[in-house]
Amino acid sequence: MRLNVLGPLEIVHNGQSVPLHGVKQRAMLGYLALHPNDVVSSSALLDALWGADCPLTARKILHNAVSRVRTALACDKSVDLVTCRPGYVLRIDTGDIDVYRFHELADRGRGELAAGAAHDAAATLGEALALWRGPALADLAETGVEWPELDRLRSARTAVFEDRMDAELAAGRHRDVVEELAAAVRQHGFRRERLCGQLMLALYRAGRQTEALAVYGNARRTLVEELGLDPGAELVELERAILAHDPKLRPARPTKQVARSPTSAAEPSSPDVAERKRVTAVAIATAADDPDDVMDVLARVDAVARPEVARFGGTVLPVVGSTWLAMFGTPRTGEDDAEHAVRTALATAGELPDAGIRIVVATAPAIVRPTGQVVGGPVDRCLRLLDHVPLNGVRVCGTTRRATARRVTYAGVSGPLGIAEIVATRARHADGPFVARAHELDTLLGLLADVRRTGTSRLVTVLGEPGVGKTRLAEEVVRAAEPVRVVRCDMHPGELPAPDEPTMVLLDDLHKADDATLDAVDGLVARTSGVLVLATARPDLRSRRPAWPVTLTLAPLPRDKTEELLAALLERCGLHGLTDVVRSLAEDVGGNPLFAVEYVRMLRDDLLGDIPVHADARMPVPGPVHGIVAARLDSLSRCEKNVLQDAAVLGDAASADMLAAVGDTDPTDVTRTVERLAEAALLRKSDDGYRIGSTPLRDVACSQLPRPVRADKSVKAAAIRQL
Repeated sequence: MRLNVLGPLEIVHNGQSVPLHGVKQRAMLGYLALHPNDVVSSSALLDALWGADCPLTARKILHNAVSRVRTALACDKSVDLVTCRPGYVLRIDTGDIDVYRFHELADRGRGELAAGAAHDAAATLGEALALWRGPALADLAETGVEWPELDRLRSARTAVFEDRMDAELAAGRHRDVVEELAAAVRQHGFRRERLCGQLMLALYRAGRQTEALAVYGNARRTLVEELGLDPGAELVELERAILAHDPKLRPARPTKQVARSPTSAAEPSSPDVAERKRVTAVAIATAADDPDDVMDVLARVDAVARPEVARFGGTVLPVVGSTWLAMFGTPRTGEDDAEHAVRTALATAGELPDAGIRIVVATAPAIVRPTGQVVGGPVDRCLRLLDHVPLNGVRVCGTTRRATARRVTYAGVSGPLGIAEIVATRARHADGPFVARAHELDTLLGLLADVRRTGTSRLVTVLGEPGVGKTRLAEEVVRAAEPVRVVRCDMHPGELPAPDEPTMVLLDDLHKADDATLDAVDGLVARTSGVLVLATARPDLRSRRPAWPVTLTLAPLPRDKTEELLAALLERCGLHGLTDVVRSLAEDVGGNPLFAVEYVRMLRDDLLGDIPVHADARMPVPGPVHGIVAARLDSLSRCEKNVLQDAAVLGDAASADMLAAVGDTDPTDVTRTVERLAEAALLRKSDDGYRIGSTPLRDVACSQLPRPVRADKSVKAAAIRQL
């Protein structure tokens, strides 16, 4: 059983909410949850529940409340409310109360920050803050409850937020946290000097010196006029350093990372609102009957599967009966969640070929709550499909199969939900013709020729968004560069080669590498001669290695080349004479070659059921495209994501004021946010406002809103359109 007090009081047993009605009952349990395993006197409880207005019948009401709380807790024998003179004691493992998990994570995050592990610290402190679902015991606070413990929790939450901001700034993510800091400073009315200083530093590092100095001016006026105090020495010194462009204000690279065990791997922060997400689960069930045998098999499964889950960024769930469970895609979506789940299943089956287990991988929509709880979807689907899996077999559902079709070969599609058997996994390979990148190919081949001629080594980086064609371009360079020897290596510094000349080293997806690997790449170029190091990466690599040369940045294909690619792909699949479909798909694809491949694959495999193939057919977003877009959305700040979701609901072009009205947010904040989103091509600016950047982005952003939230926003959007 879990007791959650960081928000409305919540009792959770086996994933289900346990009802407890009555303000006094909830208040009593909430107060005891703040003092677990300590004897709380009856007089202290009476004071907490009534204060100075304690009625004559208060003790009788308290006794009745104790009885009803005991009844609510009776479903879990590990929790008990015991009478112990002069009052009561709530016996519970403090790890089952969210406030104690919050303090534990906060202490761990501060230790990581002190050790110089800024990225780890930011993740851990973010995980602590994600436990909050609102003000502590919010449902009781609304009834007038005012306890000193609640004030201390409010202060602790703010302090951890400030610690997390220190970690984010130390990790170089100043641009990402500006809006969060600005909102926090406004909330505290420029009275917290530490927050003001953090916002000033973030703005200065983001090239917004004037705004940084304005924050100082507002803070100084507030302190002087309202409190009669001058700003502290640290804030004054920060203003002086900004005016002088002091080099000490530049972001420093973290010097150390703290090693984490697979069970404590850093997770991205959970969303602060409930969201719909596409989540993939892995279920591994043993056929053993004896409980000791079940424990033995599941222990072997855990030893093999848990490291794989951690490596791919998943989460291990509590065992259900004789079934081991893991989940991918929560609290934050990854581009390849379904593939990672399949590879985890295959690795486990390969290590335990005769263990008498059945493995299922299933993908389905689910509601992910701010607490991390996942409601509905993939786990239930896994458990239903286990009966259709042979002993020592691995099967996937149809949604998983479609999401991984580019990397995995399947056979025997049949039964419920399109269950299929895995035949083999495949490496990345080129799909479709090579279109509209001849100039970029010539540029890279010219650089390779220069390396061969001069004998010098050179680092070449190719940047671009997912699916835009970085890997395909690198493959074309490799194909055209023969007989130059090509070395491909993983993202591990110990495996970077000491190549024999002449050689080209291909590093794909270098943005996934840690800082040690990036340092090793620098060393590789410095210690060799006649070597071209060709690295492909996402644009965010720039912020980690600003001094590295950016040789090429791949933009989306122009409209005519997109249509050319789509026509060639359709022709290859035997789909002829679909000119109208090509034009319609080009709008959805948005110049992304991978998206083109996946939309055509959907048509080829007849995944639309009875929907006819014509220009007016409304196509769903293919699974791989959904994963890429959802991961991009989850990489944004909460404010940016909210604005995109509101733009998706509005549909047509909308002004910043209209977006603010749909989202009930400050128009000034929305104006700044839409400008950033337009710069990132996630919104398109026109004379009549902003519209969402692409059809897949609109569909995925809308799909992440729970149905009641989407309905509420749709009503607001309709009312705004009528004005």
